[in-house]
Amino acid sequence: MKSLSPSRLVFLLLTCLLLLTAFGCASATTAADAGMLKSESGVPLEVYFFDAGKADAILLTTENGAVLIDCGVKGFGQTILDHLGAKGVSRIDYLIVTHFDQDHVGGAAKVINNFPVGTVLQSNQPKDSEEYGKYLKALNNAKLEAVTVREDYDFVLDGVLFSVNPPRKSDYQSDDSNNSSLIVTVYNGENVLLFMGDAQEERLEEYLEASPVDCDLLKLPHHGADDGLTDDLIVAVKPELAVITCSEEEPESEITMALLADADAESFLTRVSAVKVFSDGSSIAAEYEAAISDDEDERMSFQNDTAQYPARVLHDDEEIAGGTFIAESQDESVLEASGNVNATVTGAVLKKISGDSSSADAASFRGVNSAVRVYGNAVVTMTDCEILAEAKNATGVFAYEQGVVYLDNCNVQVAGGGAGGIQVAGGGTLFGHNLIVTSASKAAIRSDRGGGTMILDGGTYTSTGSNGCPAVYSTADITVKNASCVSEQSRAVIIEGKNSVTLENCVLTGNDQSTKEGSVKANVLLYQSASGDASVGTGVFTMTGGSMTSQSGAMFYCTNTVSKIYLRDAELALSEEGTLLIVSAGRWGREGRNGSDCEFYAMDQALEGLITVDAISSLSMMLNNSSFSGAIHGDGEVSMSMDAGSTWILTGDSWITSMDGDLGGLNLNGYTLYINGEAFPG
Repeated sequence: MKSLSPSRLVFLLLTCLLLLTAFGCASATTAADAGMLKSESGVPLEVYFFDAGKADAILLTTENGAVLIDCGVKGFGQTILDHLGAKGVSRIDYLIVTHFDQDHVGGAAKVINNFPVGTVLQSNQPKDSEEYGKYLKALNNAKLEAVTVREDYDFVLDGVLFSVNPPRKSDYQSDDSNNSSLIVTVYNGENVLLFMGDAQEERLEEYLEASPVDCDLLKLPHHGADDGLTDDLIVAVKPELAVITCSEEEPESEITMALLADADAESFLTRVSAVKVFSDGSSIAAEYEAAISDDEDERMSFQNDTAQYPARVLHDDEEIAGGTFIAESQDESVLEASGNVNATVTGAVLKKISGDSSSADAASFRGVNSAVRVYGNAVVTMTDCEILAEAKNATGVFAYEQGVVYLDNCNVQVAGGGAGGIQVAGGGTLFGHNLIVTSASKAAIRSDRGGGTMILDGGTYTSTGSNGCPAVYSTADITVKNASCVSEQSRAVIIEGKNSVTLENCVLTGNDQSTKEGSVKANVLLYQSASGDASVGTGVFTMTGGSMTSQSGAMFYCTNTVSKIYLRDAELALSEEGTLLIVSAGRWGREGRNGSDCEFYAMDQALEGLITVDAISSLSMMLNNSSFSGAIHGDGEVSMSMDAGSTWILTGDSWITSMDGDLGGLNLNGYTLYINGEAFPG
């Protein structure tokens, strides 16, 4: 909870006394009500954020009054009217139109034409649009004269103070409409709720210059977009709760979500469902509407159950034991959890048998249509479960957006196209123990845009598809221990951009059957694509113990990225080609600038095979108590460093640019080593 400063409180009390004298208020008719603004006098206040897509529609209700902030897009007015009727609201005391973009004023005409409205407060920036024209006509029909807010405007409703802050300029350098947003601060006892409209950088700058108070709830500006000063706003107001109005098609900014997480703010997204916030003046809480059950029986545990059930949204503290759950509709998960939900599932069978995804991107980036989808801070623990996904773009288990999944002794089978076995994206986390995962189209162990963390111990992970179906695909930080990872027709591991794969005591096998023009066959690929799915940076592959087999192509291929490879005591089996490492340009990136800079560290490691480095790439190779039997063809910069416990036996003429360390272990073996173009005398 946030407290008002004494000076701010005095100012607000005086303001409210004047307003009450001049205009009255919706539920209290005497000036004495201003005294209820003291922190100990809060009243029950509910804030309802409609699931309106990427649009704002927010209803605040007290025992005797209602305030509506924005009305969503055209056609959404009826949804608002239906909700008002269901809640028993008979009048909107104040309608606040923060600005006139269609996703804020679109439903206003419908509401004004069909529901009693007391006072309308509006922004100072008109807009030439159909929605704005209908809004003006509706005002005229209802004989309402909207108040254009040009100076701070305060009013009181049931002892709750609403302070409306207008833009200070009549025009801005960028996006006049969004930057003309009214900003609404609500003071309920000690609780402070802040609604930012679609304010962008210039509007945020002037707002921040006024030293805003801390808040308990922040409705993010501009649907959570990262608009330059979003970070400064979050730091300045220190929200406990945050709400972003967004949609599946236009989701929240991953950058903003990260900023909120860094600020320890609990985030809620209207694309998940409508959001309810409850304030009593001393405490505040929020929840997703979808997680609320009127019938407690719907929160039952399915104990020792063998019956069949439809797809299900998990509730907090829910326990499922046994039963078969089936999803057949488009974009539908068998089990889905979001928000402040902690649930357990034991011994269940989950089948996503039909219902293809409407969007491959939504499926791959956010887990839409997955058999199990966990996101928005939810935590789900699954033990001894069988998970089958047969629909197109239906991943087996998907952790997204700070969602956390624990899998123990589960069997995941993914047969549909365009989906992987188990996956993280957008900051999700997945822990797995002793899993059996098989995928027919994408990686058995997979991540996508926004990354996350995956830690697996034990089990088998098999990818059976060709071309782009590795055992492990990483745009995240993935660790696998004591497991078998096999790709039957593709690379074993792919690391994209600034991400990592760490293997400990694993058996890794790949069989690259790439047929695309310009493809270089390899068991482990470290690269940077142009998709934007992974941040640009250093890709890291680490393997300790275990074994790695390449059935086709080189063991390692680094291209269009900076890469690091760490090997310690791992048994390597090269393909018949006999190539250990290729560092070169390829089919990704801009020609002439798409080589790779690779650092290769071998510790207690036996290496063999050919290494090639093209003219626009570089290799720094370091041997520590290791052996290398092979040749290096370096057209670019290649440095070799060996300690006293290491050896290099040449198997062909080699070209490098520098060599240091202890050279006692160098054996030319009848071949020539060229260092910076000159033959090493040996």
